[in-house]
Amino acid sequence: MPRSTAVLILLLALTPALAQEEGAPPAPSSPAVAEEAAALKARVAAGALPPERLEVAAWLGHEPAQVALGREVERPREALRRSGHEAGVRIMLAAARVTLARWGGEAPEPLTGALGAVDAWLACPCPEHAAPCGAAEEAVRALSEGLFDIDLGAPDAEERLEDMERRVQVVLAVGAVALAVRAPVEDQPDSPMPVSELVGHVLGNAVAAEMHAARADRPADPSPEAAGRMLEPYMGGGHGGRERRGKPRDAVDDEVERWAEAMARFKAACQARVLAELRAAVVPWLLGAN
Repeated sequence: MPRSTAVLILLLALTPALAQEEGAPPAPSSPAVAEEAAALKARVAAGALPPERLEVAAWLGHEPAQVALGREVERPREALRRSGHEAGVRIMLAAARVTLARWGGEAPEPLTGALGAVDAWLACPCPEHAAPCGAAEEAVRALSEGLFDIDLGAPDAEERLEDMERRVQVVLAVGAVALAVRAPVEDQPDSPMPVSELVGHVLGNAVAAEMHAARADRPADPSPEAAGRMLEPYMGGGHGGRERRGKPRDAVDDEVERWAEAMARFKAACQARVLAELRAAVVPWLLGAN
């Protein structure tokens, strides 16, 4: 695969995920969904379910929560922040596990150990259980040192670069979860990145890892001309971008449009699979009586 195409695919994978379509509130797809949505609305009205948790569940694509909410989630990061530290960590942990499952082969112990440390902290969120997460983050970070040792002139350099990208995604995702355990303070300048912000990065990694795992279904690579044209906006609207203004459409424009539409469908399918796993792992806790 040409490097320009690889860069495009990675950019598409890491663009903000979980964008919702604007329009009328979703209609329930079945009486069971309508019944569950009504029960969720009643719990929110009674104060038994925090409304921000309903928003987060809707943001993750839980249909009864979406119907109960009756609108799109306009500020998911704010809903995440108000849902509390543990909610963000749980979502990140589920996303990191999705990413780790796409590692290929047996994952190194620092990765599995880090997720185990986060599990222990979630079972008992105390300083004693938070400390191992800090050590786990350092061990995970150390894994990244050898990932970049690639001879670009070697015959298998392209394959190894793709493998490096995938493994870096895993290392970043798992390391971010371990970091999130000790990042509960969102308004102090010297604290780690807020959990509500880390969530977006880890979700992007999970979608990128799923896109790599499903690469057999990925649209065929565009021509070098089409790939170059698509990269122009990411390169600050350089000379090539200025030249295009006012010019009639040509065959490259048509190819760009077709490829972008095909990639959007491919990414949406990958994102849907990731979200299904996240919902299975997180929504029962989000909407439960905890």
